[in-house]
Amino acid sequence: MGVSQATAGPSGGKSYQAYLWQYGKPGGSVVFDFRMGRGREGPKNFLGQFEGILQTDGYTAYDHAGGAKIVHAACWAQARRKIYDALKLSLDDRTARQLVERIDELFAVDAEARNAGMDHAARHVLRGERSGPALDLLKTEMEAAQVAALPASALGALGSDSATIFFNHPKHLIPMLFWQ
Repeated sequence: MGVSQATAGPSGGKSYQAYLWQYGKPGGSVVFDFRMGRGREGPKNFLGQFEGILQTDGYTAYDHAGGAKIVHAACWAQARRKIYDALKLSLDDRTARQLVERIDELFAVDAEARNAGMDHAARHVLRGERSGPALDLLKTEMEAAQVAALPASALGALGSDSATIFFNHPKHLIPMLFWQ
């Protein structure tokens, strides 16, 4: 899922800020839904009673979309990018560096599975063996970082960013690791 900003309006007239919400599945088609805003109504109306995995960037407009059996899943790359951005602003931030390294450990498990040509079932077993313990440690470190980071620090600013899934939606990061 994603949202792209666009400018819409008649030629020579007043223009409006609009959004293209994109919905798709890996290896499948992509559908674009044109909306004049980024509000919750767009995804809510489009997804209706959708049941299944909804992987997003953690934007809160998705929180109440879909049916009762929807599984909200967030993107680890998006979470890592937010923390890495904080690390770039403060290269001596050991906590941010440690969090990035922990996420990289999770990525390494998937890279190993990919390089070995594992199918989904084998990847699921490998994730359970190797990603579970790393995820437990990452969760503990993430919670400690959230408490310890000064609000004005680069890492602390992540906690106030409503789109930052790493601090605001940590439970949404777990499903994609263990989904078959």
